[in-house]
Amino acid sequence: MQIFSSRFAFPITSSPIEKGAVAVDGSFIRAVGPHDEILRKFPGAEQRDLGDVALLPGLVNAHTHLELTHFGPFKERRGLFFKESSFVDWLMRLGIRRRIKARLLGSRPFIRAYRNGLEMLRASGITCFGDITSLPEAPALVADKGLR
Repeated sequence: MQIFSSRFAFPITSSPIEKGAVAVDGSFIRAVGPHDEILRKFPGAEQRDLGDVALLPGLVNAHTHLELTHFGPFKERRGLFFKESSFVDWLMRLGIRRRIKARLLGSRPFIRAYRNGLEMLRASGITCFGDITSLPEAPALVADKGLR
């Protein structure tokens, strides 16, 4: 059993708790509440004070296309792909570009993009996501990262 303490805890079912704590047993949250109350409930638990942060549940991104992460609108790529146009025009160009890249390079760049996308999700606090993909390797890549 571990107790993680922080300046704030956001239990979702109630208001934020200043000087909050979360009791965790393996992969299960056993309790969320004021720090002192949680310490009394679980006296033998290992304690870890995370400092001036907020503890909150993992975030959910319900619509991703991780294999297309490398087509993102980064500054150095804007002129190549993301020009002023309608959404439909943009979508058509995306599909054409994806098919050409797959034909020329196979799935390797898309697998690399998927891995990068998974890292971006984790770094953003996302723990659960819904992805639209054509990569057969996707489920194994997700399992390796501990995401759902």
